[in-house]
Amino acid sequence: QSALGQDAQALCCYDKAIEINPRCSEFYDSKGTSLFRLNEYKNAISCFDIALEIDPLSQFTHNARGAAFLILKKYEQALGCFNKALEIDPEEPVFHGYKAAALEKL
Repeated sequence: QSALGQDAQALCCYDKAIEINPRCSEFYDSKGTSLFRLNEYKNAISCFDIALEIDPLSQFTHNARGAAFLILKKYEQALGCFNKALEIDPEEPVFHGYKAAALEKL
């Protein structure tokens, strides 16, 4: 089975998990990641937004949200996300790489 097929199936599971525990940021983050892989970037951002309302210190969610904005060519918003991820974890090289990519597009 393809990875895209697995992501599509996973969305149904994440929706059920969210029904059971709507205050679990990891469910929204994981759903956002699957949506991202399905090229549904705006929907992914919506999930990441909810995840960050629950857990604003998730540096990986900030980074994933920024990656979605980067693909959508919303470079200022992407940069803001990468900066927030770096505030939380300034040593993560992946975040620096994404920030550089956003700066290059500005």
